[in-house]
Amino acid sequence: MSMIVKKRLEVMFSALIAFALIVVCAPAVSYAQSLAIKAKIQTTEKLVDENIADALKNERNLKTGKTSIRNKLFIMAKPKVEKRIKDEAASNKQSSATEIADAIMKEILPQMDKLVAEEIAKEESKAATTDKSATGQPNIPKTSFFDWTVNNTETWIEAVNGIKKNGNWKVHTINVSGDISIPINSGYTFGSVKKVTVNLDGDGKLSLSGDGNLLKVGAGQTVSVMGTLKLSGRDKNTGSMIVVDSGGTLRMAGNAAIMGNIMNGDGGGVLVRFGDFIMDENSSVSDNSAKGSGGGVFVYNGEFAMYGNAKVSNNTAKNGGGGVYVESGKFVMADSAMVSSNTVWLGGGVYVGSAGTFVMRGDARVSGNTVYRQGGGVYFVGKDFTVDENAAVSGNAAGRHGRDVYFAGRTFTYRGGAKVSAHTAGVGDGVYFAGKAPALSVGGGDER
Repeated sequence: MSMIVKKRLEVMFSALIAFALIVVCAPAVSYAQSLAIKAKIQTTEKLVDENIADALKNERNLKTGKTSIRNKLFIMAKPKVEKRIKDEAASNKQSSATEIADAIMKEILPQMDKLVAEEIAKEESKAATTDKSATGQPNIPKTSFFDWTVNNTETWIEAVNGIKKNGNWKVHTINVSGDISIPINSGYTFGSVKKVTVNLDGDGKLSLSGDGNLLKVGAGQTVSVMGTLKLSGRDKNTGSMIVVDSGGTLRMAGNAAIMGNIMNGDGGGVLVRFGDFIMDENSSVSDNSAKGSGGGVFVYNGEFAMYGNAKVSNNTAKNGGGGVYVESGKFVMADSAMVSSNTVWLGGGVYVGSAGTFVMRGDARVSGNTVYRQGGGVYFVGKDFTVDENAAVSGNAAGRHGRDVYFAGRTFTYRGGAKVSAHTAGVGDGVYFAGKAPALSVGGGDER
């Protein structure tokens, strides 16, 4: 064999080996990339589904149909997620799963609004046709509006009795001026009427004339406390100042305040039993005290949400949750809401029990709280604790473990620009993990 032929054979053999290596190795790289893309799609889809669920929970007028709307929106969102992630992979663009989920939510929000409006119309139509007159024709409920002026005890009683007598499907506004002492009612403040909204507005103050509840909100009732109205409790009271019961809803807005109730049991300011409590704008729950748990707010079962610049501050309790105690249900803090300067034995700012969840997002803060034992800011033994966006738990004080957070729950997630203290387990350190380390989900959060 000539040298020329031998050289040519060697070159051909080397080329074949190189080609074989490319063929063998290429699928491995492609497979690894496809796995990464698939994982990112799954993570993003989960975030989108959670965002849809959170958005629907804020649709207070929608009683049923949330599950079907959630499913429709998720089916709509899935192909958008897959296309977005695959397009970004092809162009070497990198967006986080949270950023993609937020972008997809903005795309489908108009559809969500449309579906919600359609479902509410169906619910109202169904409610109207279930109640028939003697002629067999549906009684279509007509919402009526009433205004009440309250400047003394007598006019308060007149307004309350008028709301009770005017029946269901009504909207009432009570304008309060001056300092008014109101009588205690053993039942629901506005009786058994349903589908009613009572707006308490004005620049006055309502205070208790005896031991008990200043307001008790029942099923199918929404009470909104607005303006600069103050609701004031009393020393050594036997009950929470406000009770939200059996599916009722309490809202606070403007500069409204719930303040100054010192009582023997749980929930110095507000006790939520199977209902919703929503704080917004500059509303506040402050300077209340409970010899049990939940100096400011006690959620036995339900949902408590804080938005805007709402504050729960300067409350005290003996057992758990100087500011907020959640036994079962969900607690959401968003925007610039704050839980601060509260004091207790366990969980200076917030205590979340085994059946509770806690979500912080936006610029929400739990800070400046003090606890004699564990969990200066948050004492958490619940299901899921999420600190998202720019929310922070910091600057709290504890006599023992967990200066900012004492965690003995199931999952702990922080992402975005969230700020949590260093994950160490020494006495007095920022975050203390009790027992087995929790399932952590980290995405861009700031450990410090």
